[in-house]
Amino acid sequence: MQQHGIGKLLFAALAEGAWQAGVRHWKAVFLVYNTAIRRLLETVGKKQAECGLDCGVVEAVYRLFPWGNSGSLRKRREMSEAVAALHSYSMRSSSPAALITR
Repeated sequence: MQQHGIGKLLFAALAEGAWQAGVRHWKAVFLVYNTAIRRLLETVGKKQAECGLDCGVVEAVYRLFPWGNSGSLRKRREMSEAVAALHSYSMRSSSPAALITR
């Protein structure tokens, strides 16, 4: 159940909620070669600082992009559609194990 964009939509919704709650910066700790998380973070903010920690771990600070009302409505609609698709997919599964292995 990967590569359907649901995680990206959830991440965007989390960033939007953080912005609305007054959060302007996120600190992320991840493996230095994890390019997927770097790309994901760049969809919701601009990197302000990064430093290497021990054992190939990086700590980075991202300034969140402002969330306007027009983007919010579109994101909510996309999120609703993604959740409906996930629910439909899970209802077709005969067991929880089948859902995990697909």
